[in-house]
Amino acid sequence: MNPLLDDAATSRAYSPSQSHLISVAHRYFAGFQTSMVVVVSRSSASSADQELTARLTARGLTGSSTQYERWRRAGLLPRHERRGAGRGRGSVSELAPATVEVAAALARHAAQGRDLRIVVVAWFFEAGQPTAPGEPVAPEPPDAAVVEALAWAVRTDPGYRMLQRARAAATEAQKDNFYAAAAAQARRGVGAMAEFDPSVMREALLSGRDIPSPPSGPRADLVHLVAALGLGIEEVGAEAFADAIKATGLFPQLSAQEWRDVVIQAYASGVHTEEFAALARFDPVKALKNANISRLRQAREVAVGLAGFGAILLMHAMLMPDTLGLRALRARINELGMVPPLMNLARQVMQPQRIAFAIAICLDPWYVALYESLSEFVRAGPPLLHQAGDDGHDPERYMATWLSAIREISDQG
Repeated sequence: MNPLLDDAATSRAYSPSQSHLISVAHRYFAGFQTSMVVVVSRSSASSADQELTARLTARGLTGSSTQYERWRRAGLLPRHERRGAGRGRGSVSELAPATVEVAAALARHAAQGRDLRIVVVAWFFEAGQPTAPGEPVAPEPPDAAVVEALAWAVRTDPGYRMLQRARAAATEAQKDNFYAAAAAQARRGVGAMAEFDPSVMREALLSGRDIPSPPSGPRADLVHLVAALGLGIEEVGAEAFADAIKATGLFPQLSAQEWRDVVIQAYASGVHTEEFAALARFDPVKALKNANISRLRQAREVAVGLAGFGAILLMHAMLMPDTLGLRALRARINELGMVPPLMNLARQVMQPQRIAFAIAICLDPWYVALYESLSEFVRAGPPLLHQAGDDGHDPERYMATWLSAIREISDQG
């Protein structure tokens, strides 16, 4: 039984020697038994749990003995150590500083009704982000919980389910059902970042022009892309696949026709047969499960870094003060054709369930190399946030300039 899946993990409290009838009844009345455990926990909170609640409250976080027990049963929160009270008075529980940090990380991401696996994904991502001076570093979640939570988050995502549906479609009727479902999902989805140009958005805000709206209508490119990944490129044809890739915004240096010519020629030549076939075999869930914790942490670092570059692109649209360093970075990213993918990553990591997809993508060595290349570019280039006339970065002046620009736009209407 996986305690991350089942809040009624209290079954471990019963020994194998008890009757089979009790174990069967426990499964049927798990919710009732959990309620009983809650009552006991509230009425018998240890002094260490009471201190833990006080520590979390001091940080603006909430916690309770009920939550702590749930986290402990899931293997996420350490149990308190006990020490002798002396003179035959038994033992008392003792709160360890490390336990406070773990509980704080869990409390930051826990919410009523939220699956613990989503909490673990968000916690894992937070543990890989830089912290401000003087702020405590978030501890790492348990390794096994990380792997299970990341794989679960991808496996339950509607996009992944649609991909698996495509791969399972064997008959023409099943393929027709897939296309209908994929088209419906594409209409409900958020527009692709390829349709969003930060510079155009910025100019519209500064000039007072209307902000351009993304094109509406069916997203055939997305459907073709999923079909190619799930059923193989031969299902949609090299030309439709090329159009789908172009619609993602990758490699904007090539026109749609140039993309078609490149893909059709590569597909017809048979030189890249294995690469095309690999597209239909790639499974992000398997990639996550096959990666050890070191690789997952490296992928997390890459996802955090690349999403940060994507966020810089998005903030340019929101009147972020421009500098020589930022202009050079945007030009380099545009030269590489990576503006839409990086903005997509920045958007993905804002949603805990999508974080898992970002980490799965960043397991690829190509993304690792991209992160290292852009990081080296930033290190070698002019400082990103140094405004003209500054000897160094002045955060207060920078933010004041930014807020002033936003207020000016707001005042205009």
